[in-house]
Amino acid sequence: MHTRTKILFSTLVLLGALAVPELALRLWKGPPRCSPYERLLAASAQGGGTDRSTPMPWDPWLLWGLLPNFEGMNLGVPVKHNALGLRSPQLPTEKAMGERRVLLLGDSTLYGHGVPEGDTIRSRLEVALRTASGNPNVQVISMGVPGYSSLQSLHQYRRLGRPLSPDIVVHGGIWSDAMPDRFEDKVLMEGADGAAQVRHLARSLEERLAPHSALYCNLKGLLSPPELACEAAGPLCDTPASHRAIRFQTVSQPGSPSVATQARVSLADYEGAYDTLAELAQQDGAGMVVLQLAHSRDLGQPVPTPPDAAATAAYRKVQRDFCARTGVACVDMVADFQQSALGFPALFLDPVHPTALGHARMAEQLSAAILADPELSRRLQP
Repeated sequence: MHTRTKILFSTLVLLGALAVPELALRLWKGPPRCSPYERLLAASAQGGGTDRSTPMPWDPWLLWGLLPNFEGMNLGVPVKHNALGLRSPQLPTEKAMGERRVLLLGDSTLYGHGVPEGDTIRSRLEVALRTASGNPNVQVISMGVPGYSSLQSLHQYRRLGRPLSPDIVVHGGIWSDAMPDRFEDKVLMEGADGAAQVRHLARSLEERLAPHSALYCNLKGLLSPPELACEAAGPLCDTPASHRAIRFQTVSQPGSPSVATQARVSLADYEGAYDTLAELAQQDGAGMVVLQLAHSRDLGQPVPTPPDAAATAAYRKVQRDFCARTGVACVDMVADFQQSALGFPALFLDPVHPTALGHARMAEQLSAAILADPELSRRLQP
């Protein structure tokens, strides 16, 4: 037999050998069901989560993400995630005629931690832009995830944001970048030793096999018992007793000042993330806005926890310099909150998370900045 014929014959034999157990398992156990999130969703539906934080499964590209199709509570308010794991209504990838999309990238502030859906910056900004632009087809999509740094948001934009064809990209994130911790985002997401690339490949294969192969699902069940299924490295595994029912494939924001060694994202990498995001947005034909978040410390509230005032000032300077250098609009919520004279209890739930009133002010200022910029305003027109 010629070599090519041998290879073809061997391939057919192998496919036949796999097809028999695949068919048998489908007949015995039904269609394959083993997405990376299925057991986590089942556990959260049985009350395995916590009221304060939604489940965040490990993700090889982003370190963690929101649980897709989740419905539950977050700091006492109901939250709902769509199929992409975003706290936003479900949208098709393709835009409808005349539809315009605004993406919000950032951390738990952009997620709306502790704020009812109708009061979040996403909901309020969407209403404001639809009204002011005269286009009822403006969609605001929140891609905010608790604990996200600028590097995570950048990778998230590459993976989830670009396929949505945004017209305007808003980034508001600083606290996770400046936070001293025991890991660096870049090392875990892009590691130079090739481990990150291996994890990416493994998850890519899983995403393709899990919905279609009963054989794969059963082998995974045998080889990955729940107690061993936390795939994240070292400090990212979540083990508190309150999370024990859903601890597999789940992460939390690890961190303890006593073991922190460096900021999660260096100032140089923070600047680089902004430059890269602006470049990608331009390639996608989208405008960009930087939302500069306020801290309760800006209102005179004594907060001893990190990031300290010096670190905050350094990262804010990077934001201002970026806006001055590129001409990107910067929305300064520090000045707005200070000028409001409303004070800490009215504007903050805790040191960094704004109240519903704080979200209303952020949406108002962001909407005004977009509409005042002729180029950004033009992008909202059908």
